[in-house]
Amino acid sequence: MPNLHSFDTTDQLASEVARMTIDTLMEILRSRGAAIWILAGGTSPLAAYRYIAEHYSAALDWSKVTIILGDERMVAPDRPDSNWRQIREALFVNNAFNQAHQILPDTSMPADMTARVYEEKVREELHRIGPKATIAWLGMGEDGHTLSLFPDHQDSRPTESLVVPVYNSPKPPSERISLTANALTGVRVAFVFATGQAKQHALQRALREGDLPIAQVAHHVKSNGGMAHWFVDRDAYPSAM
Repeated sequence: MPNLHSFDTTDQLASEVARMTIDTLMEILRSRGAAIWILAGGTSPLAAYRYIAEHYSAALDWSKVTIILGDERMVAPDRPDSNWRQIREALFVNNAFNQAHQILPDTSMPADMTARVYEEKVREELHRIGPKATIAWLGMGEDGHTLSLFPDHQDSRPTESLVVPVYNSPKPPSERISLTANALTGVRVAFVFATGQAKQHALQRALREGDLPIAQVAHHVKSNGGMAHWFVDRDAYPSAM
């Protein structure tokens, strides 16, 4: 059975995932001295970013935390649909978070080159700090996608790469780059967000059949010694469970 945490409201969900994230980062810093936090784009994590910004800016030494973007749209970082812009506006409202080391993709290049350069940076940081010092936030789309890995999409096939370019995305914009499941090999814990009634069917399928990208990535984390926690609000909670 998955580690499923259900909440009546998205605010309750946001506060709990924020608390668990900070507790986990603090534990990692105490034991290893440095940590990596892989960030998720999308609407569900934004409330949790805001909660962390409001309540936990002084909770730990952010200069010892590296943040890595899980996926990004191939747009300028000041565009409204940039994942980084949305995260920055939600989380980086306090100067404390600017102390964190930031590993970000350069979207000014073609997608294939962006993916290659970003993979080198991500691989180096994971090697330097270690996957066991890493936590990952994962959003889930209405179709069960996570990161920019979409169901039955040619660019979402299993690969040894840590980062892939994604073309012809079923959601605009059409070009993206994304971490792969392989990039999460050995991470300590993944926190999965699933909120809203529109995601209920995909969540039920992911938990029961395991054939959607979010389920496959969560399974990869667990099969390589990590944990996966699913945070679900009452609207998304599968009615048949």
